Amino acid sequence: MKTLIPAIFFVIVLHPAHSQELAENTVYVEAGGAGLLGSLNYEHLFKLKNPDQALALRGGVTYINFLDHGYELIYGIPLGVSILLQGKKICFETGASYSAMIVKTWGPPEFPDDYRKSLDNIFALRMGIRKQPLHHGIFWNILIQPTWSYSKYLVKPDNADVIEIDYEYITWLSLGIGYSF
Repeated sequence: MKTLIPAIFFVIVLHPAHSQELAENTVYVEAGGAGLLGSLNYEHLFKLKNPDQALALRGGVTYINFLDHGYELIYGIPLGVSILLQGKKICFETGASYSAMIVKTWGPPEFPDDYRKSLDNIFALRMGIRKQPLHHGIFWNILIQPTWSYSKYLVKPDNADVIEIDYEYITWLSLGIGYSF
């Protein structure tokens, strides 16, 4: 029974579709993964020798503005590469992403010298499914993304520069939606 369920999933969903023409360009928003809470992305598909596979290259932008007790601004550029295995209706996606993020944090007005800036290097693996339409239409993906970040902080307490380093691991469930053409 344990092997029957994955076999049924493969036959129904991931069974090769015999080289249907997928839309090559996609513009989409994605929440989670190397773009953190959100990113706007452009992706282009390249055909591979195997007609049921494609190489996807993506680039995007992230801009997040938090106004809480202070002020935090995050902006960066997520980049990624994935291999798509084409099924009848759904594609399987596996790949990797990298983002270079700049994070600036200011304290509340009563602490104007509370300032911190960091350069975050974020690496993520991408594994999941996507709906990649034929020719044009709505695109979506659902991915599990184990993500590692390396951050180098410049902290300015009392007008003195201090550098701190931080490592972090998190597994994101990312969701993307957009339009393919």
